[in-house]
Amino acid sequence: MKIRSMVFAAVFFMFFVTFIKVSEAESLKISSFTSLNDAITTIGAANKTLIIDSATIMTSEATIPTNISIIMECPGSINNSYSLSINGPFSGGLYQAFTGDGPVVFGNGSVKEIYPEWWGAKGDGSESYSSIQKAITAALAGVQAVRFSSGIYHIGSTINIDRPVDTTHETLKLIGNGASVLYLTSPINMFSSTLDDSSTRPLSENIEFQNLTFRVDDSSRNAYVLHGEKFLRIKFISCFFDKIKCLVSNIYLQSFIFSNCYIKYWSGYFIRVNAESYDIAFIGNWVEAGGAFFRTVSAAHHPVNGVRYLGNLIEGLSGTVIEGGNFRGLSIVGNYFEENARDGVLPAIELNADGYNYGVQITGNFFSVSSQNLTNPDYWEVDLGATVGMKSGGNYSTGQLYNNTSAIDFYTNDDYSTVVLARKLSTSTFTATLIGCTSSITGVVKYDRHGKSVTLYLPTILGTSNSTAALLAGLPTHLYPVTQQIVPVRITNNGRFC
Repeated sequence: MKIRSMVFAAVFFMFFVTFIKVSEAESLKISSFTSLNDAITTIGAANKTLIIDSATIMTSEATIPTNISIIMECPGSINNSYSLSINGPFSGGLYQAFTGDGPVVFGNGSVKEIYPEWWGAKGDGSESYSSIQKAITAALAGVQAVRFSSGIYHIGSTINIDRPVDTTHETLKLIGNGASVLYLTSPINMFSSTLDDSSTRPLSENIEFQNLTFRVDDSSRNAYVLHGEKFLRIKFISCFFDKIKCLVSNIYLQSFIFSNCYIKYWSGYFIRVNAESYDIAFIGNWVEAGGAFFRTVSAAHHPVNGVRYLGNLIEGLSGTVIEGGNFRGLSIVGNYFEENARDGVLPAIELNADGYNYGVQITGNFFSVSSQNLTNPDYWEVDLGATVGMKSGGNYSTGQLYNNTSAIDFYTNDDYSTVVLARKLSTSTFTATLIGCTSSITGVVKYDRHGKSVTLYLPTILGTSNSTAALLAGLPTHLYPVTQQIVPVRITNNGRFC
C-alpha cells in the first residue's frame, strides 16, 4: 500500500512539472526578442502567447498571425512606426499600447472593441484628438466599434470619419458609458470626413453614436458635432448634447435619427438645413432651454420628406420647435411641448416657410403656451400654412393652437384649445354679418373646438333682431373642413335670440 502511494505521488509530480513547463513554453515575453518582427519570425507557426510588458520596436511592416495571442501589460508598448496588422487575439488595458504613427489594423475576431487609450488618450481633459483619430481609423479597417471610458476627452481638431456610401452593410459605432465626454473649446466641427464630391452630396454614412456626451465650453461658440454636408444615415442614441449644436448644412440631409437623447443649452438652431431633408426622426428625447430646434427650408423649393416627432419632451426653447415647409409626410405625435417660441417671433411649429404641405398629422400632443405668448393675441402654437391633408386629434393646448386659414381637407377630432380665426387677414380679424340683426360683427372671434363641435365666443352685439331666426354668415371656411363652404350658423345667447 505504501509503495502504491509513492508511485502515485511520483506520477502526479511528473505530470504537474510537465504542465508547468508547457504553460511557460506557450507564453513568451517580448524582452526575449530584439523587436516585434523578431518575435513573429522566431515563433513562426507555433501557438504562442506573446506578453508585451516592455517597450518594443518594429523594424518593418508586420502581420501578427492568428496563432500568436498578444497580451499588453503596462508599461509595455509597441512603437508602430510601420504598418501593423493584428490577426490573433489582442488584449490590452486602458493604457497606451501603440506609440508610433503607423496604421494598425485588427483582423476579424482579434478584438471586439477599440479604445482611444491604446493610442495615449487619458480622459483627464488633456488633448485626445490624435488618439481618437487613430482609434477610429483602426476601427474603420475592420472592427467597427470604438469604446470611450469615463472621463473628458478634449478635442482640439476635427476628427475625420470616412465611410464611403454603399461600401459596407456594417455600422461604425462610437460607444460611451454615460460618463464619456467629448469636449470642445473652439468653434469647429467635432467630426467631419475627407471624402468629397463635386456633386455636393454627403458621402460618409452608417455611423451610430451611443451614450456619449458632446460638450462645448461656451454656447456662444459656433461649434457643431458634425459637418452637416459630409454625413448621412446617422443615429444618436442616448447621447447628451451640452451647449453644442448638431449641424448646419447647405445640401440635403438624409436619414438622421435621434433617440432617447438629452439636448440642452445651445444657442441658434440645433439643426439648420438650407435645403431639403429626408427621413428625419426625433423619438423619445428631452429637449430643453435652447434656441430653435430644427429648420429645413430648400431655396430650390424641394420637398421635405418623412419627418417624425414621436414622444418627445420639448420645453423652454426661445425659438421654434420645427420650422419649414413643403413637407411630404410630417408626423407630430404624443409629444409634450411647454413654453416654446418664447421670443414670440414665430409659432412653436411653423409650417409656412415654403410651399404646400401634404400629409400632416398632429395628434395626442400637449401644448403649454408661455405666459407672454398667452397674452399676445397674434401668437399661436402652430401655423399650418398651405397644408393639404391635415389630421389633428387628441391635442390639448392652454392657448391658441392652430392658425389654419390656408389648410385644405383639415380633419380634427377631440382637440381642445382656444383658437384665433383668420389670423392671416390684414387686420387680424374677420367681419361676419349677423343676418336678422341691425348690426354686423367686427373683431376677433374665438372658438373652442371639441372634436367636430365648435362653440363661438362673440364680442358684444348691439342691435335688435328683426327675425326669429338670426343667422351668422361669413365665418372662415376652415370651420368646415370637408365641404369648404360658408354655412350660416344660428346664434344664441343663453338660449335667446339676440
